[in-house]
Amino acid sequence: MVAIRRSKGVDGHASCDRDCVCGDEPGRLLLCLVGHVQVGAARRQVQLESNPPGAEANTSLGPGCKTPCSVSVPAPDAPFTVSYTLNKYQQASVPVNVIKNPGDFSTPATVTTDPNPVFAELQLTTLPKPVKKHRRPKGPKPTAAAPAAAPDAGSPFPDPNAAPPPAAPAPKG
Repeated sequence: MVAIRRSKGVDGHASCDRDCVCGDEPGRLLLCLVGHVQVGAARRQVQLESNPPGAEANTSLGPGCKTPCSVSVPAPDAPFTVSYTLNKYQQASVPVNVIKNPGDFSTPATVTTDPNPVFAELQLTTLPKPVKKHRRPKGPKPTAAAPAAAPDAGSPFPDPNAAPPPAAPAPKG
């Protein structure tokens, strides 16, 4: 019989999550080890991107960076979020799903994140100022109206600005 006790792994993480006793046969010992030994906390690289680039991206797991960038996060057990902030833009959050493949005796267990890369399209907080229309410069202001020129004496039309002719005397009689 072989006893496996809880112990700390090389990196400080638990290497076995419970005490167990396995039989003397080599196959049983292997099954005991496979069933009870935890791999140290694996880390995942997650690519963070934004449009426009240069946003501060922070994961709900802790690490963050300025986009475009990549962060190393502990292999998550549950979904997490990435929050993006950039001056003059609305904050954005993107949910990230965790996909676990338990593996089997021939393939190791895997944990992937979706999406990867994590991308956010940031929106301006205010509308851009309208473009001012260029007005044509006004010409010089007209001065007081100049007196109209006297109509040509030979014109058959009377001067509209002239005083009306005196009234004719009434006939007697």
